[in-house]
Amino acid sequence: MYFLIISLVLGLIFLLIFLIKRKNGANPQALILKTLTSGFFILTALAGICLNVMRSGLVPEYGVFVTIGLMASLFGDVFLDLKMIYSNSEKLYTVSGFMCFAIAHVFYIAATMCERLFVSYWLLAVSFAVALIVAVLSATGAVKKLMKLDYGQYSFIVSVYVFILLLDCLVGVSAVIDPLINRSELSYRAILRCAGLILFTISDAILCQTYFSKGKDGPGYIISNHLTYYLGQFLIAAAVSFTQIAV
Repeated sequence: MYFLIISLVLGLIFLLIFLIKRKNGANPQALILKTLTSGFFILTALAGICLNVMRSGLVPEYGVFVTIGLMASLFGDVFLDLKMIYSNSEKLYTVSGFMCFAIAHVFYIAATMCERLFVSYWLLAVSFAVALIVAVLSATGAVKKLMKLDYGQYSFIVSVYVFILLLDCLVGVSAVIDPLINRSELSYRAILRCAGLILFTISDAILCQTYFSKGKDGPGYIISNHLTYYLGQFLIAAAVSFTQIAV
């Protein structure tokens, strides 16, 4: 438990230092701090795995899937900053970043799916349908016009990512709603994961404005994007440690 607390505290300290460096734009020093901060949410998940091993003697599948997702996110973090540092390879790093985060969300979904207490099939169907509808609207221009966005050459990869991101978030929310509807056991893990995924989605909505809209790349957008992202990731990572029943 002490290692978990230490990794969380150090991660938040590095996050604050990173935000101070990053508010004036991407640079190699900020990238190093960003990578270190991302490393701490991986350590937080690993600490959770260790706690589970000490409790039960078994390595939890949930923790393994989440850790892989966090590692993919770290690579995504690096690629998306490299695209701003090395603008001549912007497309390569942007697509690579989107792919890494898409992979991360696939593993987060797999982590939720491997839990014993899972959502009803109708909630899964609704989550899939809503994510698909929003992704299609995003691809056809309805969302772009509403939010005044211009995806340019990234329209397809953005639409695919929007689908995977929303599916992950909605599955996480459903895993909290389902026990409340059926009056079954609700775990702290599900609550923390749900909160983390909502913050992650908010972060990406802000990032979308920063990348694909004009005049929305100032310090306020940068700080709010990274703050919601890292708080979300740390909640997802910390959820690995919790198995207690909340309700």
